[in-house]
Amino acid sequence: MRVFKTGETPWGSEEVLWQNDGVTVKIISVRAGHRLSLQSHARRDERWFAMTAGGTFQVGDVVLPATAGMHGEVPRGAKHRISAGTADFHVLEIALGPFDQNDIVRYEDDYGRV
Repeated sequence: MRVFKTGETPWGSEEVLWQNDGVTVKIISVRAGHRLSLQSHARRDERWFAMTAGGTFQVGDVVLPATAGMHGEVPRGAKHRISAGTADFHVLEIALGPFDQNDIVRYEDDYGRV
């Protein structure tokens, strides 16, 4: 098991709370007005839990405003994105399956990473 904190990202920050071979738990903090890339993963599913309100969850073509306590499921292969509204948005993410940043396929990105 590894427990460590990661740093800043172009859209905010991530803090990894727990990681082993099959489960990764992290807090995603998205700065107001920013969003993650539209992406998918071939080897992991994700569960999202909104810790605050004011952001949106996108899975496939469905975009839902997130309220505190709301949760969402992202199956392997599904395009998905988390966005913040006018305030910072905080999400607890549980990834099920091997966690590998090389497993990210980006379709759209505001920060030139496609």
